[in-house]
Amino acid sequence: MGEYRKWLKQTIRRARRQGWAVTNNGHVKFRSPDNKVVCCSASPKCQDYKMVAKDLRRAGLDLD
Repeated sequence: MGEYRKWLKQTIRRARRQGWAVTNNGHVKFRSPDNKVVCCSASPKCQDYKMVAKDLRRAGLDLD
């Protein structure tokens, strides 16, 4: 499994544990409990997960 997919799988798990809704249909949509939305590609071609992580943190997800 590629690094991006592994990171994405772990992030989805963390988000769900924190009460976020996550959908995946080509793009992954993270919806926070207070309705903030962050979308990212489900494709391993997108290797820039640092920017996605930054957006998720801004929306309130604890990634640490």
